[in-house]
Amino acid sequence: MFSSKDSWLSDYDSVVQLGARIGTKIRERDEHERGTLHRNRLDTSVERMVADYQKRLQSLKASLHKLSTSRNLSELEYEKRKGMLQELSDKYRQLETAKSRGWAPSYQAVDVDGWGGGPGVGQRLSAEEVRMQQQAIIAGENRGCSIIQSHVIF
Repeated sequence: MFSSKDSWLSDYDSVVQLGARIGTKIRERDEHERGTLHRNRLDTSVERMVADYQKRLQSLKASLHKLSTSRNLSELEYEKRKGMLQELSDKYRQLETAKSRGWAPSYQAVDVDGWGGGPGVGQRLSAEEVRMQQQAIIAGENRGCSIIQSHVIF
């Protein structure tokens, strides 16, 4: 269960925003000719940002694991966040593939649009919307438990 002050979602948002900044740098870099000083600086900047992205992604994974083992998340919420992390991991793999090719001839192998897509990205949920979403999840889990309980013989 998460509150409107959920640090995991805040951290997720910051990784998504970093991904968007990487995408912007990639597009800016592609506007410059190879071998120019500005392009080389942008390459270096992108590489640093990608390294930071990887560190933050690993931190998010560890944080999600910790949340799941402390039972602070429902199974449904855990699976949702796991999917959100998978999207970010896929973006990272695209970046690593482009990097291994020497960033040349361009970053076309990288989908620089659509970094992330979970809650908080362009669609910030209010505390009330989060609460309503949590209540709907709990109600669904309770219905499922009731169905299971009616089939279990004590």
